[in-house]
Amino acid sequence: MKQPRQRIRPMKLPCLMFTLDELLLLKRSLMLVKQLLVTNREPLPNREFAQETVMNLQRKLYQIMGSFEYGEGVPLDANEIIILHSSIWLFALALRTSQEKEKLQCMELCSKLAQVATIAMKPL
Repeated sequence: MKQPRQRIRPMKLPCLMFTLDELLLLKRSLMLVKQLLVTNREPLPNREFAQETVMNLQRKLYQIMGSFEYGEGVPLDANEIIILHSSIWLFALALRTSQEKEKLQCMELCSKLAQVATIAMKPL
């Protein structure tokens, strides 16, 4: 018997404020995800969609960085928050043991994103 699908409605997520260091870390983590998508040769059903999504998110980060001086907010939807959260985890795993400072920054950023990602993943 099929289970009924859960309806997902747009939800108002809390506003996240990033420091410039955090934005640079997010940018680097998305570059890693993009690289993984390009170099992975396993057949993935939605590879093009994933690449396009990561590129759009990179553009949005550039937009956030551009508006950083003015304090303007750029909204991120639930999927984007989850992708950023996942990319930071992947980036932290890829760091060498000598990069402790960056690992700590990754963990702090993961904690910040996890709070919103948890809200975003709750069923209605």
